[in-house]
Amino acid sequence: MQARKAIGLIDRLERRSGKISSIMAFSIFDKMVAPILYYGAEVWGYERNDNIERVHLSFCRKVLGVGSKTSRLAVLGECGRYPLFVNYFVKCIKYWLKILKMENDRYPKGCYNMLLELDTNGRQTWVTHVKQLLFRYGFGYAWINQGVGCEISFTRSFKMKLKDCYIQEWSADIHNSSKLTTYSGFKSLLQIEKYLFLPVPYKFKSVYARLRCSNHSLMVEYGRHHKVDYCNRLCPICLDKVETEYHFVLECTAYSDLRDKYLPVRYCHAPAYY
Repeated sequence: MQARKAIGLIDRLERRSGKISSIMAFSIFDKMVAPILYYGAEVWGYERNDNIERVHLSFCRKVLGVGSKTSRLAVLGECGRYPLFVNYFVKCIKYWLKILKMENDRYPKGCYNMLLELDTNGRQTWVTHVKQLLFRYGFGYAWINQGVGCEISFTRSFKMKLKDCYIQEWSADIHNSSKLTTYSGFKSLLQIEKYLFLPVPYKFKSVYARLRCSNHSLMVEYGRHHKVDYCNRLCPICLDKVETEYHFVLECTAYSDLRDKYLPVRYCHAPAYY
């Protein structure tokens, strides 16, 4: 796949020049990889494509330094990234608007009119999917009118609605995920985390990301994989509390000296992540 080859070029760049910043990595992805993934999206970009989303997620996991099984919701949340369907849905709608402005003697407009007639007769075509996409996000009036006033304003509003709907979906899925119970306690906004900007070695950022995203070997996660009841996923040191990320960082007696050394007293005296 051409997109993975482009990602391979980024890997070679890092091997020669050292690890690049997260912001630069995402900027290169958006300029070098994403256009390859979006190729022909005007035709097929009316529904989510799992293969394309997997390439994006794989790259985000690589930037964070987390495992391949790390939660999709946490990975996108840490990176502050929206799924790629937000962009290729917009491309599809932009192409539809472009066709509407064409003269009737143009081949694309002639094909569109034929597809429109087939859709009216109950056949499912590209036109049908565009119509469903518009109605799904509350822009059915544009289909009924077969046009919009200001295209720039319309596409901006359409893209914003896609983002808003995804944020609601993302937030609901995080709060309903048993794996991300701790994560849902401190993560509420879909935006890139500040630690990714810090001038610290990549390995430290990776460790921090793994802890935040539940990609670790604490008992709460180990027990989940081995079908141990939640109440039995006890800390091997304390033996009386479930070894969650919260317990590991703020409560476990094994790390009291490190906690006293590196954490402010207010966090240790009355620990809470809310």
